[in-house]
Amino acid sequence: MAKNANENDRLSLTQMTSFEVKTVAGDWSEVTGRWHELSRDCRDLANFFWQRWLVHHFQNNSVYLLKAWLAERTEKGAKAVGKCPVDCIDNKLSNAIYHESSQRFPRLNKRLQVLLLNRLTKTLKSRKAASGSLPGWSAILLGNEGVPSFARPYPILFDKDNGPAKYPFVPPEERSGNWKLRLRVWRDEDENGKGSSPVDEIELWCKGKKVRSQVAILEKIATGEYTFQGSQLIYSKSNRKWFARLCYSRPAEVKPDLDAGKTAVLRAGESCPFEMTLPDGATLRPIGGGHFIAPVRKNITIQRLNRRQGYRYAGKNAKGHGRNRALGKGWWRLQQRDRDFTKHVNRLVARYVVDACIARGIGCLVYRQPEGDAAAASFLHNAGAIGDRKDSVGWPWFELGTYLNQAAQKVGIDVHVLKDAGEREGSGGEKTPGTSRKRASGDSGTVCSASCDGDGNQKPTKRPAKRDRSKRSSQVAATKGVERAAVATSK
Repeated sequence: MAKNANENDRLSLTQMTSFEVKTVAGDWSEVTGRWHELSRDCRDLANFFWQRWLVHHFQNNSVYLLKAWLAERTEKGAKAVGKCPVDCIDNKLSNAIYHESSQRFPRLNKRLQVLLLNRLTKTLKSRKAASGSLPGWSAILLGNEGVPSFARPYPILFDKDNGPAKYPFVPPEERSGNWKLRLRVWRDEDENGKGSSPVDEIELWCKGKKVRSQVAILEKIATGEYTFQGSQLIYSKSNRKWFARLCYSRPAEVKPDLDAGKTAVLRAGESCPFEMTLPDGATLRPIGGGHFIAPVRKNITIQRLNRRQGYRYAGKNAKGHGRNRALGKGWWRLQQRDRDFTKHVNRLVARYVVDACIARGIGCLVYRQPEGDAAAASFLHNAGAIGDRKDSVGWPWFELGTYLNQAAQKVGIDVHVLKDAGEREGSGGEKTPGTSRKRASGDSGTVCSASCDGDGNQKPTKRPAKRDRSKRSSQVAATKGVERAAVATSK
């Protein structure tokens, strides 16, 4: 495996990507059945670890030593008493647990056994008590908490040392083929007691758009650009499938050199989705003219209206048991599809704007979030509108500000969000601009609504009268419609 260009780069937090296990080399039932047995052995080993640890402290009277030390510490003080006489787990106990578990669970590969014991030991030492300042293991010995126990099968842990030549990845022969994992996770012993660990070759599902981004991560793990960490094989009982969860660490991103004196302004356009004004006066158009937005939103809106119209004229057997039930699951999916599409567009805009600021060394970004008349006249607000229907217009402007802050915070760009309501009538009769807010990177910010007066009090607004949706009103309206149609026909 290739090494990183700079081995001293500080790594970020460990992340995880999951792949479905498609096939294995050999008989599927035999190999996966062996995995199920290993999962149960790992669970039993975890329970044995905690039980053996508790027996050790019981035999050494650790509870009485710990209580005496705590009482003396309360009386004389922490500095006068010194270190606790009870060790959580020492090297002697660790070696004893390792040798005893090797005899009890001979089918576990030694590397798998070491990974599991290291994980349990780390959890034991870092565990905190549910209440109080004592460590978790002290609370267990004192009887304040119970010993952890595991009833479900445990994941099968592995890392690069489980693969042949410390490299478990096998690239596909074709460009769009499936990657493979070669792991040693189980152990066989012959009649003489000599053990061997056969290799399981696992084929991962790497085809389709849904896993395209995961495959790109896997390629970077295999080439060494991302550091491969301890991973696991796990069985999903609900899906009835095995999954390989690959953990990795990415090098920390180096923040670019930015000039806080340079400011770019992002505003909603009337003839295009957005306009970005640079410090030198040049203008950029994120996502171009946005001609793909209107057809998609209009198509989704028409489907929603058609489904609603079909419900209106449905038979009585389809009504009376809940509107959502009659509309079916498709109604929720159409709503979710519209939300997903607007989120996708906002993420594209946020990524484009932040990349443009990085390329030009811009350290400050002003986002003029439209509202009121300014929002109603924007391109995105009316993209895909159907006539005068109010439920076919609108755009989640605030969401874009959130995505801008999330992307800009990672690189050190300050984001200022100004609420742009166009020109509105102020209290003195003069036209004043909309309210504003300032949000730096990492700050949640506060917003003053445009419907507030100068003192911050909410203005009373007139709400339209509720529409009569009763059954009698619908029947009367339908009767009048039929009468008008008859009169028109007679004429």
